[in-house]
Amino acid sequence: MPYNSHGLALAYPSRFEDRNLLRPSRILTLTLVVVLVVSGFNIAEAEWIFPITNPGVKVDSIYRYLVVRDTTMQKVFGAQILSLGDISGDGCTDVLICRNEGNNLIPNNAYLFYGGTTLDSVFDAEFLNFKSNMNKIGDVTGDGFMDFGMYLPEPSYQFFWGGHTFDDNFDFRIPSILSFTCRSGDIDSDGGLDIALSTDPNGGYVNIYRIDFLRDTLPEYVIPDTSTSFGNNIAVGDFNGDTYPDLAVSSNLDVHLDSSRIKFYWGGPDFDTIPDFVISRAIWGFGKIMMPIDDFNGDGYGDLFIGG
Repeated sequence: MPYNSHGLALAYPSRFEDRNLLRPSRILTLTLVVVLVVSGFNIAEAEWIFPITNPGVKVDSIYRYLVVRDTTMQKVFGAQILSLGDISGDGCTDVLICRNEGNNLIPNNAYLFYGGTTLDSVFDAEFLNFKSNMNKIGDVTGDGFMDFGMYLPEPSYQFFWGGHTFDDNFDFRIPSILSFTCRSGDIDSDGGLDIALSTDPNGGYVNIYRIDFLRDTLPEYVIPDTSTSFGNNIAVGDFNGDTYPDLAVSSNLDVHLDSSRIKFYWGGPDFDTIPDFVISRAIWGFGKIMMPIDDFNGDGYGDLFIGG
């Protein structure tokens, strides 16, 4: 496939031989997902191409190499790629590939590709209502499948349950919420799953909702912080090492104070809406990106990647 075509390249190496195996960059060149710019007709398709070899690495075999192309003009195909688990029931992981949600005049379709030992070049389902801000929230329904959430500019926040009946009709909706997605967790240790959502990422209260089978649209907790851009990003993880999921909320655009803050709220039976720990940096945008990475350094505490 010529490189001025448009899509995602997926490589599946079976064995590597290299004198410098400790250099991860050599391995990553063979397993990288490549996102290319799109133009042309309104269609998504996939095709097989010949393996690409790297002279610095001896590859015993690349037994699958699939290119998924989107040729819709001025879209970013692969703006979000989500592993759905095995929703088709064939023992292999299935994947959803979303376009960027930008220009609403052009359809922002998302495409489902079933995994399998024998693949073909045709997407298995096409969805019209998914946006590229959709992300995983955890298995909130308890059926063994990953569930998902996304916001709409109305504003509202919609939930989609994973599984064999997965589609783009929302299963639950909370109005007046404009929030990026974080994972769910039992933040107050009452036996139910919670999810923290911002009312406005440019600055607003952060609401915490119960989202398991007792879910409703009334928040269990409200964090009434009025800092500039409070709630711009939210992360959940066990950051203090007590086995309870904790909450981190950023306010990263406070240009008047020339300081960005990430406020931590320790989870557990004594959870409250008063921050227990604050990280401040005199850097505009610090905390605009936050990603919990579990115990990265092996010290028993959950770690948090912070970018800005």
